Amino acid sequence: MTLPLYFLRFDSEQQAADVLADYGLIGDNGEFLTQNDYAILDVIGLIGDTQLVGSPDDGGVAVLTPVPGFHINIGTNELPVGLQSYEVFPATPRRVFL
Repeated sequence: MTLPLYFLRFDSEQQAADVLADYGLIGDNGEFLTQNDYAILDVIGLIGDTQLVGSPDDGGVAVLTPVPGFHINIGTNELPVGLQSYEVFPATPRRVFL
């Protein structure tokens, strides 16, 4: 069975841990758990957009521009109400469950 996938963005890793602890997704040592009885997690963390500055012919340089937030994908039958305010809808997700 494939679970629906939701994309979440938090202000920081700490905020993500604090919020997800209420859903049994943080272990005893404060680590993110990859699954529990109702969900699976894919912790992305910090992401960025890469842009080429200059042209390849002129020795252009790839520059990484950070995307705000700490990103986590969660697969679950229904996104809990308490997580809905963290949901984002990326046009092109960086990573998805297969």
